[in-house]
Amino acid sequence: MTKDPLDKLILWCLWGIAIVVCLITAGVTVVQNDKTIDSLKHQTTIQQNKIDKQQREVSRLEQTNKALANQANQAKGE
Repeated sequence: MTKDPLDKLILWCLWGIAIVVCLITAGVTVVQNDKTIDSLKHQTTIQQNKIDKQQREVSRLEQTNKALANQANQAKGE
């Protein structure tokens, strides 16, 4: 290892820079992940709203279909 105080100082500075770079990289990654999560939550909400709307439409059509089938059955019985 180095014995010169200047070499030790340079080594400590390099370690410090490496740690700072790692912390900044980790921070940026966390922020990007948070933005991605928020975007996915928003997209999920939009898709769930579409699914809910389609399910209501299917339910409405099923009720209409039952009513028409009942009318047809009543007409056959008369």
